[in-house]
Amino acid sequence: MTTAIIIVSYKNPEDVRLCLRALRAAEAGAPFDIHLVENGGTGAFAAMVAMLAGEGLILKPPRGPAAPFSRLARFFGGKGRGAGGVCVHAGLAPENLGYAAGVNLWLRRLAPDPRIEGYWILNPDTLPEPDALSALIERAAGGGFGMVASQLVSIARPDRIVTRGQRWRPLVCRSLALERARPSREKPGPGLAALLEAPCGASFYLTRMALQQIGPMEESYFLYYEDLEWGLRAKAACGLALAENSTVRHVGGATIGSSPSRRARSALSVYLDHRNRLHFVRRMFPERLSWTALVVLARAFEFLAVGAPGNFAAALAGWAAGLRGETGRPARFFSGEAAR
Repeated sequence: MTTAIIIVSYKNPEDVRLCLRALRAAEAGAPFDIHLVENGGTGAFAAMVAMLAGEGLILKPPRGPAAPFSRLARFFGGKGRGAGGVCVHAGLAPENLGYAAGVNLWLRRLAPDPRIEGYWILNPDTLPEPDALSALIERAAGGGFGMVASQLVSIARPDRIVTRGQRWRPLVCRSLALERARPSREKPGPGLAALLEAPCGASFYLTRMALQQIGPMEESYFLYYEDLEWGLRAKAACGLALAENSTVRHVGGATIGSSPSRRARSALSVYLDHRNRLHFVRRMFPERLSWTALVVLARAFEFLAVGAPGNFAAALAGWAAGLRGETGRPARFFSGEAAR
């Protein structure tokens, strides 16, 4: 039995390189294969393939046809997972599908493989500790949980910020990260089980049985809130927990430009946050849509208060798109992407 590690990239092969090195440092423990998705087009896929070759991995013929990918490459390297080596599959998405749809490409392709007992969804800008995967699997098996979150440690503030998942706060209409002051391998308090409603999308594990119960991620978000919805579905159907011994260092916002600072956030990050909050509530809590629309509109003005008029405009545009029910890839940000 093995685990499929799924990583979605968008023109950031250097992040993937560092993540890959961290994964290959796990000389012992649970076996895995790595499955990469490149959303950034043919040039980005070529850069990804060149990076993998530069890491000493040997190019092998792909197993089966490329579909649903436009292109598929397979690499093998002798270092990692002990003597067994590591296998890396890199697929080019047919277009920029976003986070959830990118993950789902591999989930659907791998679903018939009976050797896969679970899926580790991992961001490219992460550095997992060597025992991070083993801890996820042990927590899932020991407690009968279908979805298990890692403990995320901020690379920028490693002694201060540890994220243990997220929950939805309906009154203020936003997702709240469950944090503690510093890294710890102590078991979380009894209140965490009730508070935890979803993992943070940077690192979490899903069992094969859980995928069969709850299905793949919802693709209409493009990016943001699909992990929250998936977590809520998992908690209700097959159980959700934190693996306190699964530690993953995380940069955060490397692909899309999200930031704790309102002034430093990218316009795309702001737009999707505001649009998808309304989309999430419309799907999960439709009776609260009117209240959410008022709160999201009011909070958009906070960007003016900190001197970020461009992000205020992006927030208003996202809010309006959410009211109209727009979903998927926002054409205003990606209309100029090169053809594949």
